Amino acid sequence: MKKILLYIFLFTYTTIMFKPLLPYITDTVAHIFWYSSHISTVHYENGQYHVHIESGKISKECSGKK
Repeated sequence: MKKILLYIFLFTYTTIMFKPLLPYITDTVAHIFWYSSHISTVHYENGQYHVHIESGKISKECSGKK
């Protein structure tokens, strides 16, 4: 039981620490595995710099600004 709780805390901590990097990681995975659908949907609707917009939203959320 103690080991499971430790793994849960470790997973939560790493998720919180890597939250600012998640848009870049998900965009890279989308470009590798779902290239054509990613380009035709996300890039068509939000433009080439859609990751910058998402990371800006996360940085505002983490800093507490609106």
